[in-house]
Amino acid sequence: MDDLIAELLSLFEAQFTTTFKDYNYGDTFVYDRTELPALFVYPISTTIEKSGTVRDETTHTVGVKLVLNHKTYLEMDDTNDIQHNQQQLVKWVEDTNVNKEIIDTSIIGVVRKNIDVSGYTLYNDTININYEDQNISPDNKTLLKKVDIVLVYKRRGIRNT
Repeated sequence: MDDLIAELLSLFEAQFTTTFKDYNYGDTFVYDRTELPALFVYPISTTIEKSGTVRDETTHTVGVKLVLNHKTYLEMDDTNDIQHNQQQLVKWVEDTNVNKEIIDTSIIGVVRKNIDVSGYTLYNDTININYEDQNISPDNKTLLKKVDIVLVYKRRGIRNT
């Protein structure tokens, strides 16, 4: 799974360059507001099925998480409101063209443009995206907004020995 996550991070960093301040393997669960917005790719699960043939099938489920501090944007000026920031998150994740087709420069676009990653193939036809608000931090300086995307990759062709 390490190679899959490393390549996904590399693809996202190449696409978004300076959009995010931090790109991480794994979710830290504690976010330094100076490093936001941030993008995390983290392992969720692995399933290895021994098939009736000479090959195992390996399925990896990974998550992609975006985290941003709403307060950073709210304090900039009055034009940056919560709705604007929600729209920005949606654009990063699933922006569309005039025909309402997801564009290649969004997170989902990068995933779909790169169906095969490190020998794994994107397996889920349905990609679930969860836009979730977090509470304000105890120091009242960070209002977190999180987006979770679950991706399933399958690899066939690992020979049993």
